[in-house]
Amino acid sequence: MPYQAPGDPKGDSIMAAYHAVLDTIGKENVAFVVHIGDITGGTCSDSLYAVRQHEFNSMPHPFIYTFGDNEWTDCARDGKDPVERLAKLREVFTQGNSSLGQRTIPLERQSAEAAYAKYRENVRWTMGDVVFLTLSLPGSNNNRGTDTTAAPAEFTERNAANMAWLREGFAVATRDRKRGVAVFMQANPGLTTPAGRWAPRPKPDGFADFLSEFQRLAVAFGKPVALVHGDTHYFRVDQPFSDSTTRRVIPTITRAETYGNPNFHAIVMTVDPGSPNLFRFEPLVVPRNAPR
Repeated sequence: MPYQAPGDPKGDSIMAAYHAVLDTIGKENVAFVVHIGDITGGTCSDSLYAVRQHEFNSMPHPFIYTFGDNEWTDCARDGKDPVERLAKLREVFTQGNSSLGQRTIPLERQSAEAAYAKYRENVRWTMGDVVFLTLSLPGSNNNRGTDTTAAPAEFTERNAANMAWLREGFAVATRDRKRGVAVFMQANPGLTTPAGRWAPRPKPDGFADFLSEFQRLAVAFGKPVALVHGDTHYFRVDQPFSDSTTRRVIPTITRAETYGNPNFHAIVMTVDPGSPNLFRFEPLVVPRNAPR
């Protein structure tokens, strides 16, 4: 959110609903805020990116933003080059080694590693007993395309960077004996309900490597893991990962999906050290945007 587009007759009401979400979050007592991506409904201009940056920096809390498909993967619809737009997003939103927001927190960027210098959007931070990290993994099949013979170079390189960053995050959590890992990304990689069942995914599948490696690492970690994403605009909290042999749900992995346009609300993630599940997710309903 928001899904603002030029000439949209609902544009004013969309922006009012979106700003109500920001205002509501701003009044909450939270450690940080994460925007899961899709900051536009189809406009990929420098001026729109600048407006979003100003909004994010105006928030009173540390603010972390991970890119969605609407603001780069799908920008050909707006007459733009997606790869160039991705570079612009990095230029606008990933300066320095701190979060956005009026109050900031330090971030570790994957770009500190020479082999992954361009991937400034992949960040990691630690609070209490949890390692938090973002992955540059957008919808629209992760920019994999539909060509069954060759993957785009952009996808191949970024996919390798994501896998390396994911492995490093779990390695840090294991080394430092943390109680949990939380991963934030934009794409719904094909997870659905009921628990233990997969949604049909594109072929070739741009999310296959992530799903396999994420599950392997989470099982090896053996402690609570949260996967938080957006993309399909439906608030849910469930356990869709299962053992491929027994089909039993893996109870240490919790997936949470946040709201999206036209549902202008947010979710609150609580880390409860006294709970064996560690992570709890609840809706943060914006009264102004609730049906009457």
